[in-house]
Amino acid sequence: MGFLKDGTVPNDRFASAIEQALRGSGLFKSASVGHGSPDYALDVSIVAFDQSGFDITVTLTTRWQLTEVASGRVVLEQYIDTSNTVTAGQAFAGWTRARCAKEGAAQKNIAQGIEALSALHLGVDQ
Repeated sequence: MGFLKDGTVPNDRFASAIEQALRGSGLFKSASVGHGSPDYALDVSIVAFDQSGFDITVTLTTRWQLTEVASGRVVLEQYIDTSNTVTAGQAFAGWTRARCAKEGAAQKNIAQGIEALSALHLGVDQ
């Protein structure tokens, strides 16, 4: 995902990773950011982010909300908490541990979000 060294998760990179995961999931006929007339609108917000420890642990909390555009009905609203730890044995440099921990927490978060969307059984033709 290529997160920055400053302890944040850039929204544009996170959004791009979500879009790529949605496309790969096959849940929807198409997935794009800000294009076309979609049947559903997905809003994923980073609610909380924490990074701590020498063996760096990153905890990421996001809010996933899927809305049916035509009716405005919220189909899914779920908070997802994930964490990932990278030890000095896995990556000696602190900034590398931090980057890898952020990427791992974000990847886990996106996977759980896709799983939650999948459980809705909206159908591939949506």
